[in-house]
Amino acid sequence: MSKVIDNIEDIATIDSKAVLTTTQTALDLKANIASPTFTGTVTATTFSGALSGNATTATNVAWSGITGKPTRTDWNTVGSISNVVGQLSWKNYGNSHTIFDASASTSPDGGAVNNTNAQIAWSGSYPTLMGWNGGNTYGVRVDSARVADNGTSTVSLSGNGYQKLSNGLIIQWGSTGVVNNDNYYNIYYPIAFPNACTSVVFNSQRAGDNTSEMYCSINLTTSSYVRVGITATNNIYGLYWIAMGY
Repeated sequence: MSKVIDNIEDIATIDSKAVLTTTQTALDLKANIASPTFTGTVTATTFSGALSGNATTATNVAWSGITGKPTRTDWNTVGSISNVVGQLSWKNYGNSHTIFDASASTSPDGGAVNNTNAQIAWSGSYPTLMGWNGGNTYGVRVDSARVADNGTSTVSLSGNGYQKLSNGLIIQWGSTGVVNNDNYYNIYYPIAFPNACTSVVFNSQRAGDNTSEMYCSINLTTSSYVRVGITATNNIYGLYWIAMGY
């Protein structure tokens, strides 16, 4: 009993105002449970809810501890589409490798770059953009590629040559030696048309005689050659022709 009395006497001698002031000062240093405001370095295993203040400029943020971050399946729903994305990650090489918009002729670091041609030409390990829906890849077209797509072709530039355009059209041309009057000739194309030859135009060569007349009858039933019949007032020194098909 005497011990209890001693404790009561000790309490009576304590300056209650000083205790309250000290306690309040300590409490003021604590963050509120609801909507706390932090200063300095904050360490936590899991964040939930929205971040504000300087969260947008914070460094070394561990995304694994933040809930509600956008993923491939919900980035549009959570509002990421409304944010300005300055650079894309360059997946094949990792950190410090990004894809950026060079239209302002500046690099992400602020240095000057050519906004028309890259310093190093593209190869298979360099950025390749595709669409993805969870199961299939989809092509991505840059606006200027419309012209490039139609301009891509395979060509053989020679006296008897051809050009294959990307849309499937094939143009072929060539010439022959002397052809006799009233005869038929098979003129073979440099390459066979995969489907059909749709048109052939002929012109004749007659040295020293501009009055010679020529009539042609042609047969387009095959895709590897054209059969032509010649009727002329004189022998023909040669034929020039152009064929089109696909």
